[in-house]
Amino acid sequence: MTTTSPAAAAPGNRADATTTAAVAVRGTIARWGVSVALAWAILEGYHRIGIRGDEAALGPDNRSVTASVAGVRVNAWQADDFDAVWAGGGAAASPRPPAAMILGNSQLFSVNQHVPGDEPVPEVATKAAGFPVIGISLPNANLQEHLLVFAWALARRRPDVLALGVFYDDLREDGIRPGLDILDSPRCRELLERSASGRAVIGDVEKRIAERETTRTDLQGTTAASQSLQERVESFLEKWLHDRWHLWRNRDDMMAALHVKHLLALRNWVFRIDSRTVRPMMSSRYEKNMAALDAIMGLARDEGVCLLVYVPPLRDDVAPPYDAAAYAAWRAELAAACRRRGVEFADFGPLVPAEHWGTRGGSIDFMHFRAAGHRLLAEAIVDRLGLGAGQESPCSSTR
Repeated sequence: MTTTSPAAAAPGNRADATTTAAVAVRGTIARWGVSVALAWAILEGYHRIGIRGDEAALGPDNRSVTASVAGVRVNAWQADDFDAVWAGGGAAASPRPPAAMILGNSQLFSVNQHVPGDEPVPEVATKAAGFPVIGISLPNANLQEHLLVFAWALARRRPDVLALGVFYDDLREDGIRPGLDILDSPRCRELLERSASGRAVIGDVEKRIAERETTRTDLQGTTAASQSLQERVESFLEKWLHDRWHLWRNRDDMMAALHVKHLLALRNWVFRIDSRTVRPMMSSRYEKNMAALDAIMGLARDEGVCLLVYVPPLRDDVAPPYDAAAYAAWRAELAAACRRRGVEFADFGPLVPAEHWGTRGGSIDFMHFRAAGHRLLAEAIVDRLGLGAGQESPCSSTR
């Protein structure tokens, strides 16, 4: 009987162990390689969908359109742009034309089924009036935010005329979003202090300012004025990746594509909802926003601004996503509030016919219409405010 000593068997065992370890390492590397390649392919796929990050909430069928007339930009929907657009809108002209503003949500700057040459509301209104009619808007803006923007505009350059679109949908929103605190100023606060709604807005603005300052401060209490090592390293890596990797540079767009193409669809499938689903209105937010509207009306009266409050167009070829009785009651309440305050009121609900509306990701879009709808709304606003040549303003004392 032949036996193998442990010493003789050891080299073979070591070789087998080495081979097994090598196979395991190659397998791990292969799995990592496949994972990285798959992740890269997924990221590249979302990148190529081509949805801009700032348009994710609008849906894939709507396009934000920057409006300019004779080299003068006449619309803005990001707070960083408000000052330059509002200050540049005819302020330096001689003789100075009326300072005209339309305040609203994404309906003012988004064109459904956009094609080159389409003009949004402020551009059409500007051409019809013969002077800048500036569109200042925020997606899904609530009336508390409109109150802040109006107070900012009064502090910056008082509008002579203001058209305010009041959207039933947006009465569900509450508070002041991040970024609007940059509109804060002593004069703006002075105007807001005149109403309970304005004072609540100041409180929200102060919270946003505190959040921004907290974000600028690292764990050791080092502020941006004296950057910590961590901040310097993060800043270097951010710039290095931004300059060399298009997927990093466009990561907001990829997240937008993920949200629009899959996350939103998953939510709708799980909860069985679509753009026509009727959602309840929260009474506390409704009342808070309607109180803010009353504060806007009061500021307009006190500051001599000709104010038009209008109900925006709503498509009528399908049932809207509102409780019909509640929506009708709100429109009646809005009209009554305007009469009580002596404010011009218009119901543009049926203004845009069905063929000028569009879609939102394959579903019905109740908020955004095509270029023809923008033209109809702009012309209606100009006509109602008497902004065209030879037209009489309903508030002639302010013109």
